Amino acid sequence: MMAFFDIYKQLCRQSGFSPNAVAKELHISSGTVTKWKNGSMPSAEKLRAIAEHFHVTTDYLLTGADGPLGEDGIPPVTFDDFTYAMFHEGRELTEENKRMLLDMARLLRERQHREGKDKPAGG
Repeated sequence: MMAFFDIYKQLCRQSGFSPNAVAKELHISSGTVTKWKNGSMPSAEKLRAIAEHFHVTTDYLLTGADGPLGEDGIPPVTFDDFTYAMFHEGRELTEENKRMLLDMARLLRERQHREGKDKPAGG
């Protein structure tokens, strides 16, 4: 069984943020993150907030056992995770940058199709 902090750290890394950056977004102090790193457990309230943030169950955060793990030990990115990330990260983009991001996605899809890799990741 993995420790809470190891699971939290993996989820943070998967999302492209440090444990302290995610904590700050959730209004959790860096001192609290240090306590977790040293073996303390989060309160039920903080555990729920983290679970909601990463779209996982609290059981998964505590045990790592309730969701499928990829070969690298990190839960695979699902369409819902991707959609959430695009919404979350894209909120502050200008309209021009949003159009550019959409154009890039279309170009990547076309390239994938040309290379015969039509099956979406995770599908």
